[in-house]
Amino acid sequence: MTVNKPPREAISRNNMELLTNCLGVIWKDFVALIYPQRCIGCTTPLVKHEQYLCTRCFLNLPFFESPYCQNQKLSVYFSFLPKVSSVKAYLVLNKKGLTESILYGLKYHGNKELALLMGKHFGASLTSKGVLKADYLIPIPLHPDKEQKRGFNQSREIAKGLSEKLGIPINDEVIIRTKEEQVQSKQDKVTRWHNQGGVYTGVNVDALIGKSVILVDDVITTGATMVAVCELIGPKVSEITILALATGK
Repeated sequence: MTVNKPPREAISRNNMELLTNCLGVIWKDFVALIYPQRCIGCTTPLVKHEQYLCTRCFLNLPFFESPYCQNQKLSVYFSFLPKVSSVKAYLVLNKKGLTESILYGLKYHGNKELALLMGKHFGASLTSKGVLKADYLIPIPLHPDKEQKRGFNQSREIAKGLSEKLGIPINDEVIIRTKEEQVQSKQDKVTRWHNQGGVYTGVNVDALIGKSVILVDDVITTGATMVAVCELIGPKVSEITILALATGK
């Protein structure tokens, strides 16, 4: 019986790839030893398999557990929108707390991987509580200039993590932001709501006719952003679920 052996060139190439991967792991471990990554919560060095947060800080995150009264308080801000069926958040936003550090890392430290990781954690939390179904995940868009400056849209990266866990595809081609984003941290609630007028424009919104969608954002503060997008796509879709990584409500 003749056994066909792989060509010597293929064996050499496979060995080279294996060696390259091993050297890559060794180099990463060496760099981590000299310059260890630190927890964004307590700044202690992270151990292997920890990312951005140490295990202790992750377990101590202020999770939005959604007891009935708390969930009702959040949902009431969108109760006048008939297509909104549910509103869910993963974390509670407290001033100078751990959630604020995470959001600051997403927006101002360019931590694209952190946004993806938190989206995966959020998705895993949702699946542990039951199946969440929809036709599309729709991340809230940034203005193109802001996205180019930041290098990514944190809501889209969160949606990618959610999509991986929920098995729901992303559709980020039906809404665009046409009005430049203004710094809202020092604005009152009335001003924030007023500034949302004409911010978003629908592109091929008819593709959403009869579809159930999940809107994804990093944080709900006044709710003005979500309301503006819901009003834009509401006449077309059959149902809207709102997901936010964090909420201060």
